[in-house]
Amino acid sequence: MSPIGYHPPPGYDESLRKMKMDKIKVLIIDDSAIARGMITKCLSECEDIEVVATAMDPYIARDRILKHQPDVITLD
Repeated sequence: MSPIGYHPPPGYDESLRKMKMDKIKVLIIDDSAIARGMITKCLSECEDIEVVATAMDPYIARDRILKHQPDVITLD
């Protein structure tokens, strides 16, 4: 069943929507441990998001970016 107001394009296969998609990989960069923790907790509640790493400075962030190849990076 489609959400109200949602009309798939012609030829759209509804079974594709039900396929398991990869989670969105997120890297959180913030100098505040409290902020990193709050953002991590908030994003971890979303089933399609995975916080792959956190970093407190750009030097650590660079290494984590190369290692985890995140889809999204949050910055303060």
